[in-house]
Amino acid sequence: MPNKDGYQTCKEIRLWEKANKYAGTPIVALSANVLDDVWLRCVEAGFNSYMSKPVDFRELASIMTKYLEPEEPGKPHKLMKARKE
Repeated sequence: MPNKDGYQTCKEIRLWEKANKYAGTPIVALSANVLDDVWLRCVEAGFNSYMSKPVDFRELASIMTKYLEPEEPGKPHKLMKARKE
């Protein structure tokens, strides 16, 4: 994406959803970087989940199933939380 990264894009989507009273769309971050600061940046941006590369397709399927077939339909999807030290 020119002039924008995934963090900024996610923040803008969350702001738009809030301004328009729109239910949260599940957004999953995918990055080759596994440092703790990436996790925190994902939390701050409003991602629902995070995966690191290389992609484990079983993990991807599990994450997608969680959002496509939620245990409690109609309940808002949880956002990521900061890791406890």
